[in-house]
Amino acid sequence: MAGQSSPANEHEPFFRPMLKVSDALIQREPETKTDSPTVKKPDLSSVSATDPASSKSPGVINAALLASKYANYFSGKLKDAGAIDAKKKFFIELNQGDFVNQYNKCYGTSVTTLSGTKGFYCPATQEIHLIPNAEFGMAFHEAVHKTSTLARAVDNNNAWKAEPKFAFDIDEGLTSFYSKDILESDYKINNYTDGYASQRKRAAAFIKTYGEDEVAKFYFQYDFMPLLKKFGVTSIRGDMNTILVSKLKSAF
Repeated sequence: MAGQSSPANEHEPFFRPMLKVSDALIQREPETKTDSPTVKKPDLSSVSATDPASSKSPGVINAALLASKYANYFSGKLKDAGAIDAKKKFFIELNQGDFVNQYNKCYGTSVTTLSGTKGFYCPATQEIHLIPNAEFGMAFHEAVHKTSTLARAVDNNNAWKAEPKFAFDIDEGLTSFYSKDILESDYKINNYTDGYASQRKRAAAFIKTYGEDEVAKFYFQYDFMPLLKKFGVTSIRGDMNTILVSKLKSAF
C-alpha cells in the first residue's frame, strides 16, 4: 500500500477485516525461478518516480517488470487479469471519495477518510487503485504488490493474522525494497521514495543475511522452505506458517 508509514489505525492494510477466504495453507506458487528468454527493457530514461501516474503507466510498468532482474520469479503472473495493464484492473480515481469507496468495497470496511493512503492493491479483484494525484512511483509500488504472493498469504492464514504489525512491516518493507531496487538498478530512476524507509532498511539487511534468491522466492512465490532451511529448521512439527512467522520475527 502506497504512502503509509506504520499501521496506526484501522485504515492500515492489515488492520481491517480480512477477506473471507479459506484458511488453507498457502505454501508456494507453482512456478519457480527459471531461465526465461531475455526481454528487452523498455526505455524509461525520460521517466521520473515523481511523474504523475497516467493511463500510460500500467503498460510501462508491466513492460518494466517483465524485463526486470526479478522477472523470473513472477513473469507468469503478469498476463490476463494479472497483468498490470489488464483491462479494468488499474484505476486512478477521479476524487478522494471514490478512492475511499473503492477501499471500503475491497476490504469490507466503512472508513470515511484515508489520511496518508495514496494507493492500494486489492488481491480479491487484482485491481490497483490510486488517489487522483498519484505519482508514477506510487503506481509502481502497488504493481510490485501485485506480483507478490506474500500479501495473499497474510490475508489467508491465521498465523499471519495474529501478527498484523509484523505482517505490515515485512510486506511493505520488501515491497518498498523491490520497488526501489528495480527502478534504480534496472532503469536508473533514482528518486523513488515512499513512507517505508525504516522497513526497507530492515528488508535490505534481511536479504543480505539470508540470500537474494531465498527471500525473492518467499516474497514473490511464498516458497518459504529455502528460508526455513537458512533458519536452521530441518524438520517441521506443527503448522508451517506458525513456525515461519516465529522465525521471521526473530530475523527481520
